[in-house]
Amino acid sequence: MSIDRIFRVRARRLNLREQPGTDARVLVALDEGQAVARLDDVNRGGWWYVFADTPGEGIYIGHVWSEYLTPAFGAELIAGNVVRPPPVPAPPGEADAPGTDDAADSPERETGGETGVILDSDGSAPPAPAWPDGWNPAIPAARRHPTGNQGRRAGNGCIDRVILHITGTRNFDTIIERFTAKSGGASAHYLVMPDGVIHQFVPENLRAFHSGINRTVRSLYQRQDGTWRQYKRYFSWHKGYPADAIFVDSRFAVVPPSRRAEDAVLVMPGHRGEWQDYAYFDRRWGRAAVPVGFTSPDHDPNSNSIGIEIFSIGARDPLADQYTADMYSALGMLVGDLCRRHNLPVSREAVCGHEDVNPVERWGWDPNQGFDWERLFELARKIDTPVA
Repeated sequence: MSIDRIFRVRARRLNLREQPGTDARVLVALDEGQAVARLDDVNRGGWWYVFADTPGEGIYIGHVWSEYLTPAFGAELIAGNVVRPPPVPAPPGEADAPGTDDAADSPERETGGETGVILDSDGSAPPAPAWPDGWNPAIPAARRHPTGNQGRRAGNGCIDRVILHITGTRNFDTIIERFTAKSGGASAHYLVMPDGVIHQFVPENLRAFHSGINRTVRSLYQRQDGTWRQYKRYFSWHKGYPADAIFVDSRFAVVPPSRRAEDAVLVMPGHRGEWQDYAYFDRRWGRAAVPVGFTSPDHDPNSNSIGIEIFSIGARDPLADQYTADMYSALGMLVGDLCRRHNLPVSREAVCGHEDVNPVERWGWDPNQGFDWERLFELARKIDTPVA
């Protein structure tokens, strides 16, 4: 796939539909910055046929309104190879974008120098933290890893939560590749190493892709009755599902073993009751009907949070080799500094784990039960100066 066929979404949200036209079923809503690959040269009245590998949702092939795509990697639209978007009005409601009414005539957003800060057509930047470009000045250039896996924050851009993760691998090169690959994949704002060294991937005033919620999983949370505890997200790499587990697709239909890898989205226990893995969530949050922060049907934890990865595979017990003293010390400074600058309390509501904001896709293992939250909070509350 040549780079002149790779584009990125330049709207806050853009519908990917099964067929051309606004009456067609929406397969997924693409977020700003999501990369898509154009699959042919046919211009279907403004609709393009594209491939998208979406973080937290999966791979989709469908049609998008081309007006809200812009060439990736600085590539130009090449005559005879890629058709320019048509100069016709966008279908109403097809994208959540600034200036939708005159989008066909508005200039594309620009990138501010090497910082990756997305500028609106009037040249103004999204709401910034303490620094204009969003990069933490305490992180040296050698430990900054700019990535295309980022987007504009929704709403007013204010930060209301810090979300912690484990990397799930202790191979640094794998993490760098995962967070910087030009495929619309995962990312986080910060990475904290076992020796306390901190890396940054995404400026704080932009949205990183660290806690997205799968569409089918979201529909469980939207019930607001706690029945999501009957399901886990299906991952082909996970080998711990019991022999009598029931695998279902996005429509909650049972998937036969021969189609599991292709169609399974969720897993139920054989008794069709609740998974015992959610006992940890219940100890932390009680019998909450929805995850932490799930305040609206379209809530996206990424939109108003800072994502921090811990270089660890995690553990159910407080193992010193998975959660080191240097890691806690650096994490305490970073979290304390973030809370101070963004006016957040150092509390479990404002500082929590991926397993808290999306339990169905993490069911207690991210950053896992061995992580000492009280130790982190004690260290963070001592911080009254920026990270050094």
